[in-house]
Amino acid sequence: MPPDSHSTAILLLAAGASTRLGQPKQLLKINDQTLLEKMAGVALSAALRPVVVVLGAFFKMTSAALTDLEVEVVKNENWAGGMGGSIACGMKHIQGHHPEAGAVLVMLGDQLFVTPELLRQLIETRHKTGALIVASSYAGTAGPPALFDRQLFGELAALHGKPGAKAVIEKHADSLVEVPFQKGVADIDTMEDWERWGK
Repeated sequence: MPPDSHSTAILLLAAGASTRLGQPKQLLKINDQTLLEKMAGVALSAALRPVVVVLGAFFKMTSAALTDLEVEVVKNENWAGGMGGSIACGMKHIQGHHPEAGAVLVMLGDQLFVTPELLRQLIETRHKTGALIVASSYAGTAGPPALFDRQLFGELAALHGKPGAKAVIEKHADSLVEVPFQKGVADIDTMEDWERWGK
């Protein structure tokens, strides 16, 4: 029996301090909305629930940007410790509040070209293959947005440090299916990135 897409949670990571950018990347403006609003909107448009957003640095300002959206905001007090800790923080929230979740789709707050269609493609691929992990492929690697089966929730909740979920993906490479996403390489770390991709 294929996995149930309705039991898939989305975990959106947006806790970083944007030190190389020099200002909160979450609040960069695209047309009339912030980057954080845009990415949360993409997650919501995939029609999966819950959408859990992990924030940390600039919490007061970034959480205010999400006031009118149907998302659950989680604060990672140890946001400076890296992406692994933010994933763990979000996963503990999902495990505690949404025990029905059969999978989690992890996405980053600065991958500008992620679309609801890509997220749905990841879900559909999981349905067709039953893979433990369905990840986006770009620049010779597999990474976010990436979908993880509930069998891996414990490993995700135990992450810490900067590497994110890379170790989990590599550990279960034999249970990985990749979905091409060439534009996944585009993220925002510097103002040069923003000039290149954001405008």
